[in-house]
Amino acid sequence: MEPSMRSVAGISGLQAGEDVKTVAEGVKTEAQLEALRELGCEEAQGALFAMPLTPAEAEAWVSRERAGTAAAGRG
Repeated sequence: MEPSMRSVAGISGLQAGEDVKTVAEGVKTEAQLEALRELGCEEAQGALFAMPLTPAEAEAWVSRERAGTAAAGRG
């Protein structure tokens, strides 16, 4: 197991049995995601899912999502 995964395993072990969710940051590959899942990590974020957005891009994305949700509710 590579050193970074040992760290994840240790952190995941700390949260076991507690009412705490582990969120992995910087996930770039499917292999990383699978290894994290095997270690009990329930949440992840990173380039595998989406590239970072500027504040303006994030605001535009949220606006589009809200508009789409509102439009879906009208149908």
